[in-house]
Amino acid sequence: GSEMCIRDSNMFYESDITFSRDGKTIYFTLNNYIDDQYARGFNKSDSEKHILNLYKATVNAAGITSKVELLPFNSEEYSMQNPMLSSDEKTLYFISDSEEGYGDTDIYKVDIYADGSYGIPTNLGPKINSKGKEIFPFISTNNVLYFSSDGHGGIGYLDVFSSKMENGEYSEAKNLGESINSEYDDFSFVISPEKSIGYFASARRGKGGADIYSFKIESLECNQLIAGVLKNKLDNSLIADATVQLFSNEELVETVKTDEFGVYAFELDCEAAYQVRVTKSNFTNIEAEFVTSNVYDLQKSNDLFIEPLDCEKVIAGTVLSQE
Repeated sequence: GSEMCIRDSNMFYESDITFSRDGKTIYFTLNNYIDDQYARGFNKSDSEKHILNLYKATVNAAGITSKVELLPFNSEEYSMQNPMLSSDEKTLYFISDSEEGYGDTDIYKVDIYADGSYGIPTNLGPKINSKGKEIFPFISTNNVLYFSSDGHGGIGYLDVFSSKMENGEYSEAKNLGESINSEYDDFSFVISPEKSIGYFASARRGKGGADIYSFKIESLECNQLIAGVLKNKLDNSLIADATVQLFSNEELVETVKTDEFGVYAFELDCEAAYQVRVTKSNFTNIEAEFVTSNVYDLQKSNDLFIEPLDCEKVIAGTVLSQE
């Protein structure tokens, strides 16, 4: 019955399918106008507006669809579409024209729990969403968000942007530039970092109104994040406002200060060697070496330790008091 509902009626709007890794679960968009003869558990809108909803279904080895379920966080007041499942299958991204958003359509995400239930959808915020339209989110295997927008400025109408997750937050949206974007609409961007290939759709002059284009990445930028905490070697207390310098081939690359929690961080190239020098008034200077691997977007923790010059006061006030 559910299979017939998806396949038979031309009154449906079906699109935007995203698959689980094993291909057995799909999430897709379906409008809520269901003719009475097909209304078998599906919702029908009382308004003239055809609300788009997100659904989940199971696909067997023969390609037969079953267990079609309306996702519980859908609304009868606004649409949800463009579902995109993260590579770890723990998060579903989608767009919505909810009035609570920042613009025309915004990108949201919702947690998928191990028991199959869902969290509360959350807006990705103003670094991603604008007063305009954000559509077609895509999450690469290295956890980079790609999407199209006409609200961040750029080369044409809809341009493709990217954003990396940094410290639990998305970075400012970055335009992919003229190698991908044109003065026309560019959208539906997907990429495989492992294979260095990708695809997108564009309304630029081609064979039709919008055509599919492929591209090959000749040199995929590979970075790793090295972060850690600077501590007092004698009592493990945090050392704030210390100077941490990064060198490559004896040339200074970057200088940072540890924050109030003693934290420092550097973004490093893959397969490279770096030296770090730490200086702090009334503490001994230290040096360390980082050698990065070829793992794309690896995040590695590396705490550093320095000793105070006046050891006797520290020992008397801290170490001996603990004995």
